[in-house]
Amino acid sequence: MNRVYIILLSIVSVFTAFNTTQAQNGGTSTYTFLEIPVSARLAGLGGKNISVFDDNNSLGWYNPSLIQSNFNRGININYLNYIAGINAGLVSYTHHEKGIGNFMGSIQYINYGKFIEANEFGNITGDFSANEFAIIAGYTRNIADSTIKIGINIKTIYSQLEQYNSIGIATDLSFLYQSKDKLLCASVLFRNIGTQLKTYKSTKESLPFDIVAGVSAKLAHAPLRFSVTFHSLNSYNLAADEYTVNDVTGLKEIKQKSGFNKFGDEFLRHLILAGEFIPTKSIYISVGYNFKRRKELMVEDKKSITGFTLGAGLRLKRFSIDYALSKYHLAGTSNHFTLSFRL
Repeated sequence: MNRVYIILLSIVSVFTAFNTTQAQNGGTSTYTFLEIPVSARLAGLGGKNISVFDDNNSLGWYNPSLIQSNFNRGININYLNYIAGINAGLVSYTHHEKGIGNFMGSIQYINYGKFIEANEFGNITGDFSANEFAIIAGYTRNIADSTIKIGINIKTIYSQLEQYNSIGIATDLSFLYQSKDKLLCASVLFRNIGTQLKTYKSTKESLPFDIVAGVSAKLAHAPLRFSVTFHSLNSYNLAADEYTVNDVTGLKEIKQKSGFNKFGDEFLRHLILAGEFIPTKSIYISVGYNFKRRKELMVEDKKSITGFTLGAGLRLKRFSIDYALSKYHLAGTSNHFTLSFRL
């Protein structure tokens, strides 16, 4: 249990050290496709879970500490039918080398589809496409004893948007603790530490750097597991200004919040909750709730289930199938599919 306290203390220390830095919100960094939860298992747990450690190896590309030896010579094929006709996917292969550690090679891609090309006068001149992909090499091994693991991903990134292209490199570094009874798992992940090697034009952009910390606990005598994940710990300020319309002037004004409400709003935007029902080793059903996604993308008059995710999986001896549904917006739902099998 001392190691649990050390990990939790480290999480708090990381949050304290980085909470004054600038956020990596949408529109402020490049290669943001790296943050899309392609895996059905990841999507069903809210989109950023790093602490579920079981027989499913489809989370290793996101958190390298979750690459497992018991999935040696395993292949994961992931497909995402994303919003607005965007398609994404990931294929990975896992290999265990006795005495050295676990390796995973992955290729992640996204295809934004075809776009109409026009000149400054509005005359259509043709069409163009936009694609991005990353080649990821992952590695993990035990340190100290079998309860603590360290993992690393190295990524080569290529992006082509119409006639512009860019090349980048990034790495992920993670630490994971799993209790000997396998009921408790905690992890810290530093994602997308890197830079652009070739810019689109002349401006160098930052990568979507993220610090994620999470804990998952499975009940000893019930088929339930609960997860708490904190993301974007490198920036405390995630909330954009909210506006109201002045009844007298008709002008927009920044909505003022009390200190407690502002703190609560900022805190919850970092939080993702997830729960799983696991009646047998072969079946699971998951539900997730992403506070930031719901706060930013819900329609006030029709909140629907924006921010919620649902997932389910079936595991057999040599292969498994996972599916997840993510509600991004009232008009945007994504479907995630994963097929895993051993050679």
